[in-house]
Amino acid sequence: MDLDRRVTLRCLTDDLVSDWADTDQRRAVLSLRTIVNANLTGAAKESEVARHARNIPRLNALLHPLLRHFDRSFRPDYDASKLESISGLSDPHWWKQKTQQWRGAATDHSRVPSDTVWLCSAGLRRDKDEADFYHRFKKRVESAGPELFLPTEEDTQLVKIDKKISAFDAWKLQVHCATLALLSEALS
Repeated sequence: MDLDRRVTLRCLTDDLVSDWADTDQRRAVLSLRTIVNANLTGAAKESEVARHARNIPRLNALLHPLLRHFDRSFRPDYDASKLESISGLSDPHWWKQKTQQWRGAATDHSRVPSDTVWLCSAGLRRDKDEADFYHRFKKRVESAGPELFLPTEEDTQLVKIDKKISAFDAWKLQVHCATLALLSEALS
């Protein structure tokens, strides 16, 4: 199954604070989150969000080691049997993401659309330490619930705008193809 791979804005801006290969991308994500929230309050138009979103790669393809790993982990040919779950957490189910010093929690649970997997939280590995990402993440989910980490209204709004961008791009491609076909027919 081809899963849409997405990353919450909270995870991008609050959790992934270092190791960016391109610091301009980090600044662009911070700006994108600000403009999405402005759009939610009516202070910015969807077209402004779309302009910001078009100026950076898809969020799951940004240049950060954990994002690259997450993107590869859920490509169309991924093998779900190779994914490791975070033990002790089942509502929703969380998948471990591990690369270098980074750790993350992803979910494809029914609380998100069935064709989507989200990287919802990230942190650093600290073996046998209470500051270890998985230790802290599990404690926070057990005490406060998963809602703190699941996609929020800002993420939903960005997905909505992203789908509009994709639909518009598909329409433009259809117009270009139709125009080329008509030109080709006219020249024959």
